[in-house]
Amino acid sequence: MKKLPFLSQLVALALTCSASLAQAPLPMPRNLRATYDKGTRTATGRPGPRYWQNTADYTIAVDFNPASRKIQGEV
Repeated sequence: MKKLPFLSQLVALALTCSASLAQAPLPMPRNLRATYDKGTRTATGRPGPRYWQNTADYTIAVDFNPASRKIQGEV
């Protein structure tokens, strides 16, 4: 009969510890956290409202002479 209070306290302690550990957030790298803070990515990994991509539009004129193996070009 003396073991019953001890066991009930032990079970209560185990439940309390498991509940507090279950709510601990997962560690997140700083560079990943920065993307959320800047708005370039959402928590699901999709592009955020401030997502951007580099673009370029070049016009390059190139002449290649296979016999002389020479390339000439202008940008």
